[in-house]
Amino acid sequence: EFGFAELRALVVDYRFERLGVFPYSREETTPAHDLPDQIPQEVAEARAADLMALQQGVMGAFQRSFVGRTVPVLVDGYDEEAKRLVGRTHADAPEVDCRVLLKKGAAEPGTIVDVTVTKATDYELHGGVEGGAGR
Repeated sequence: EFGFAELRALVVDYRFERLGVFPYSREETTPAHDLPDQIPQEVAEARAADLMALQQGVMGAFQRSFVGRTVPVLVDGYDEEAKRLVGRTHADAPEVDCRVLLKKGAAEPGTIVDVTVTKATDYELHGGVEGGAGR
């Protein structure tokens, strides 16, 4: 049986670049709904939080590895609250993974631009566009 301790060890050892964790939720129409010995929801949620806390350190280090590098970024649009253009690298799914923030007017949504990363947080990269217009 592959238990939580083994899953936790895998997350620590493998060092995933991107990882999403969600607690199991019972769905009435599935065969798993009526399986015996189900883990209480509070335990599942605590385990998910534990895994994401482990991952946050890995993710932060991975994000910081981009600082000083130039990477292609697909510009998705503008975030009014952040007052920045929002884009993503090839490894980032929209609204799920990390995002790249650029100055307003640096590129047009729908273009791919080369961005030199100047700053990184756990879930965002900040940078400037190289050479003007996008591809």
